[in-house]
Amino acid sequence: VLPGRLKVRADALRAAVVPLPGVRPDDAAVRPETLALLALACRDGERIRFVYTDGEGTRSNRHVEPFRLVVTARRWYLVARDMDKGEWRSFRLDRLENPQPTGQRSLPADPPDAARFVAEGIASGAYRYQARVLVAAPADVVAARIPGLGAVVEAVSESACLVISGSNYLDMIALHFAALDLPFTPLEPPELRERCAALSRRLGEAAGG
Repeated sequence: VLPGRLKVRADALRAAVVPLPGVRPDDAAVRPETLALLALACRDGERIRFVYTDGEGTRSNRHVEPFRLVVTARRWYLVARDMDKGEWRSFRLDRLENPQPTGQRSLPADPPDAARFVAEGIASGAYRYQARVLVAAPADVVAARIPGLGAVVEAVSESACLVISGSNYLDMIALHFAALDLPFTPLEPPELRERCAALSRRLGEAAGG
């Protein structure tokens, strides 16, 4: 029942958006005209330009090949290949200004899994330490015990999964996994095993005392 122009935009949005598991899209507000423009650019493979402000407040002009829009519990992200840097990037839409279509069309080569790309960036990309931990439990069980976007959970078998998470402090990572109350094996970084051992001794002394 939508007018033709709006139906095109709605179809583009449906095709371009990838939600992360457990996220309600209505929780993440963004200007509808920006969302529609980016969705059409993703669908049609049209390059766009915009001004972007990074987490440190630095503004820059960007020229990208858009691929997908990803919605999280609070944010929208554009996954695109940066034409100037030749790298895949995710851009928060609330930091993106004045998006402009260029009229140039191209399809980005070797696109990533957009949802995983954003989730990994949120879970570990901004932290000093990025941890990879093998947990002896099904992926859905582990995901249910990790709040929000605290980690990326990837099944490796029916009874085990790989968890990618990050923090500026190794002790926080160790305590986070201990709190899952599930058997786990730290894989990376190597120092994480040492911190788990140190915390184990400390907690054992506290219990003994």
